[in-house]
Amino acid sequence: KENAKTEKPERRPLFGSGKYAQFGEQAGIPFSALSEALGGLTRQLLDRAREDRDEGGAEELRLVRSNLKKVGLGPKDEGGRVLMGMFPSVAPLLVYQTDVVQNGTSNKENEGEKNATTKMNTNGTGPKGGDDLGEIDRFRSPLARSVSAGARRTSTVGAGMRRTSAVGAGMRRTSAAAGMRRISDGVASFDALKIVVHNFVAALCRKQVRPIMMFIDDLQWADEASLDVLSSLLRSDGLKQFLFIGAYRSNEVKSDDHHPLAKCMLDIESSVGDAAVRRMEIGGLAPSDVTQFIVDSLEKDPAEVSVITDLVYSKTLGNIFFIRCALEELVRKNVLYFDIISYEWKYNLKLETEINSFVNNDVESMIRSKIKELDVKDQRALILSAYTSNIIDVGTLHSLLNADGYSFDIDQVSVIFERAVTEGLLLRSSSPHTFTFSHDIIQAAFYESVEVGEERNRLLVFIGNALVSRYALTGQEWLLFVAVNHLNSVPQECIDFPLDKLAELNLDVAKLASSKADVSQAADYLRAGVKCLEADNGWKNQYDLRLELFNDLIQAEATLGNYSAAEAAIEEVLQNAACLDDKSVAHLHLIHISAQKNDLDFGIGAETGVKVLNEYGRELPLHPSWLHVASERMRAALKRRGKPLMN
Repeated sequence: KENAKTEKPERRPLFGSGKYAQFGEQAGIPFSALSEALGGLTRQLLDRAREDRDEGGAEELRLVRSNLKKVGLGPKDEGGRVLMGMFPSVAPLLVYQTDVVQNGTSNKENEGEKNATTKMNTNGTGPKGGDDLGEIDRFRSPLARSVSAGARRTSTVGAGMRRTSAVGAGMRRTSAAAGMRRISDGVASFDALKIVVHNFVAALCRKQVRPIMMFIDDLQWADEASLDVLSSLLRSDGLKQFLFIGAYRSNEVKSDDHHPLAKCMLDIESSVGDAAVRRMEIGGLAPSDVTQFIVDSLEKDPAEVSVITDLVYSKTLGNIFFIRCALEELVRKNVLYFDIISYEWKYNLKLETEINSFVNNDVESMIRSKIKELDVKDQRALILSAYTSNIIDVGTLHSLLNADGYSFDIDQVSVIFERAVTEGLLLRSSSPHTFTFSHDIIQAAFYESVEVGEERNRLLVFIGNALVSRYALTGQEWLLFVAVNHLNSVPQECIDFPLDKLAELNLDVAKLASSKADVSQAADYLRAGVKCLEADNGWKNQYDLRLELFNDLIQAEATLGNYSAAEAAIEEVLQNAACLDDKSVAHLHLIHISAQKNDLDFGIGAETGVKVLNEYGRELPLHPSWLHVASERMRAALKRRGKPLMN
């Protein structure tokens, strides 16, 4: 007993994981997997603090919050507001002040703390209306909103894009003048985000707390902004007790190609050294391992199932997921069956050579065969899930099914998910009431089960509309990304609402992408928004919307270095804007691009600027004389009245 008192409790590592979306409309949502992983770390800290009160869980949570405040990540600090604005999943750790209770507190206090911590992500919904948290828009401080253009390039006016608060249905936009910042602002703000993420992880993995393990899957599909943040985090020498595991498909990322992940890995290795980084090629199971797996599953001797093991290995080459699919295919076709009389597995072919015809070479065919045997309602539910997100929540699927004409309550939807888990199609996610497909091939099979053409277009429009409606209720940003991607992917004649509304949706989601430092994706949405208005009657209709789209497009194209495209958009604005104030964004970028295109010749930029100022009634000569310069200096000195120039 004396030893037990002095023995320290086991410090289990905190584990957070995330997975980038695989294909189609779900791909490319900025920071999606990173946000999922950070949210997992947050949930584990809060859960352990509640469960391990006798083992110092509450004290550990207070220590973490103290560490966060020391590095400027308190709920009222600018850094904390940036972190919560970009990664809402960490908000409960920073915001909730109802510290986890210790022994001796009342049941009422316990219940109050429990209620506070369950405001996030119940039935798949986001934070809504709590006194402690409120809408995430509260945390989108000016710095959080300006994390944009400088993430990709430094050679243009940073963070000038006007942004949307992007929570709920009420989209609020700032004026163009308020959006103007210096060239360095975008770079500085994105660098600030990297520092904030580093400080958050460092505060969690201090030696007084717990080690951290972070696993992110399918990095080959990660957005470049995420890779930038991860590279900065992993190249830091200030992190202790931190293990990062990243998985990717090596056949899609070659070490000598131009894939962003390949460059990211090389940067990390060159910075921290080979000793801190280990690459592991995960191949298929060896034939002996496959044999042992099947022997253990069927409880047979190796010699009894040699025909099946040889067949399965030849069809799967040791891929464990494919092995499971092959065995399930044999069971569905009654080649493998469980004899309830003798209580053992058997196979029923007289001629062993015929067994080859019972397993397809294509694993997708096996999965399609399994899908066909599902209940029709289960099929529909999983098809809708495949067209939403990598992580499926019960609340979202419930709203989609009801919009699709099914009268299910939330418990019935949960039962559908549980059946899919039993069938091996879904896995339970780390968040409550959420699931994920057990393999991206399964999600792809459900996705492709809807034929390309009119049928799929109708489904995409239906899901797009339903997700926009749900976004208005929950404020979950991924809903808007997926919805607009779906709507943009179909021919415009299939859209069942005015195209100017789709243009506005593209503008809104472009601002979201820009606020997450994904300028390339923002430019795609802005181009799509402009295209929606091409058939309209010029700038006479939807003038404000057109102006905002083109102004933001100018910013994005210039940030990406697409100067020809930026100049085309500038010309469009200069020809159609109603007044000089509406031309200010175009003029500002015209000045900057004229210098950038001429090898940073700021003399050319200055000449362009003089011409622009002349349009505004401020006449300056292109080549001022000495007398003119002296006169201007005198006038400036008189205006300042002895005050320093910077004032």
